[in-house]
Formats: sequence, structure tokens, C-alpha cells
Amino acid sequence: MKDQAKRDYENFFLGQPYRLSDFDARYLLTQQQYTLTEKLAEVSFGNMYRDEAVRFAEMAERSSKHPQYLPKRPTGIGATLNSGHHDFLRREHDADLLQSITKKDVISLFLGRVHPSHLIISTRAKCPFIFHLQSQKARPPKISIAAMGAFEAAALRRGAVVDQQKWREELAAEGEPLLAQFIKFWQDMFAQEGSLVSPEVAEELFKTIPTITEEHPAVSDCDGKLNDGVVLIQDPKAFRASLRISEDPRPVVQWGDLPTSKF
Repeated sequence: MKDQAKRDYENFFLGQPYRLSDFDARYLLTQQQYTLTEKLAEVSFGNMYRDEAVRFAEMAERSSKHPQYLPKRPTGIGATLNSGHHDFLRREHDADLLQSITKKDVISLFLGRVHPSHLIISTRAKCPFIFHLQSQKARPPKISIAAMGAFEAAALRRGAVVDQQKWREELAAEGEPLLAQFIKFWQDMFAQEGSLVSPEVAEELFKTIPTITEEHPAVSDCDGKLNDGVVLIQDPKAFRASLRISEDPRPVVQWGDLPTSKF
């Protein structure tokens, strides 16, 4: 079960981007939260008995010093009570509120709180957090349509017989192809008897690809530019340390007969 837990953690990174973004957002804004790498480090040490593995699989939180495995948090009434909000009628109130919400209200909320063009607002107002992930793994390089045309022109100058329609249909039908696909296509084309291109000429042509792609870069390979006011978080721990810990939750409804929350 230890190996299963480790695989589950490792497979988490293969999930949908919105799940990864949500996890990282909670990690950055929560005082006691741990990354998958930190959790995997705890799993990797020592042996684990079956009952320990079961408790590990049911974990929900970690201690403030080191990741430890605690019982699953209560749900339903218990969770509402322990949260300190005491809002037992939240669902009923939300259902009643939905009856009065209009399409205009939804659009206004989206434009004012979610859409990127409205995120940079006055510092005196509350600004929402929206996290976007930036992959640390390099993407497979692509080649632009202009670069492919330049390579075709170079091949024609060297006496190659080129089927212009074929390479445009196979490579450019869906936009910019991968550079590896482009090279494989022309390797197969030059290997044909009717191409009139010797192995030596083909090698010389392929050596020009780095220069051609640099002169005509692929649009899809462009990383873009961050908007003014966007914060690039390169050290998550330092970012968390810069935040102020929020106050403990307070009841939104005073019932008068409930115990005081210990959390």
C-alpha cells in the first residue's frame, strides 16, 4: 500500500491543469499545506504497516512541523461546527438566493472578479487571486510556416524535386507542426529516388534548419509577456512567509446554544 500511495502521488502530476493550479493555489495561501514532493519524501522513508498505510490513505491535513498523517476531517454538521462559522443553513440560503440572481449579475461577477482584464484594480480595493501555472519542462519545438517555406526554397535551389502541395497538406494543415515531424517528413522525401538530392546535399540542407528557425520563429513557441502588475512566484515558501495569517473564523449566525469552537 506504500507503493500504491507513492504511485498515486506521482500520477497526480498527470492530471488536468486546473487541478494542479487549484492545488498550488491552496498551497500558497494555506499556512499548513505541503507539496506533493514533500509528501513523497515522507513516503520514501522507512517501512509502513497495513494499518499505518490505511491511516495514511485517509489523511487530510499535516502538522505545522513535519507532514504527519491525521484522521479524516469530519463532514456534514461536524465540519460546519468545527469550522467556527456555524452556518448550518448555508445551502438553504444559497438555494433561495439563486431564485433572484440574473444573467446580468453573473456576467458582472465574472468581469469584475475573474476576467484578467479586470484584475489590476485599485490597491485600496480587494483584489482576487488567480493562479496560472508555468511549466518548467521545455515544450517540443515547432517550426513556422515561413521557416518551412524558406527551407523549401533552399531545397529547390539545390535542385530538389519538391511536391509543394504534399508538404503543405501533411505539415501545415493544422498550423505549425513539431520540428521533429518536419525533419522526418523531409528525410523521407529526400530518401526517395526521384528527389534528386544526394545524402550530402540533404545533410547540408538540414544543417540550415537552426538558422532558418531563428530567422522565422514559430508563433506557438513564443512564451509571451506578463501583464503589468502580475507577480511571478519563483519561491513559494518565501511568498507564503510574506503573507499575513488571517484571523480565526467567526460565527456568521449567533445561535446562542452552541459550544465555542476549539479551532
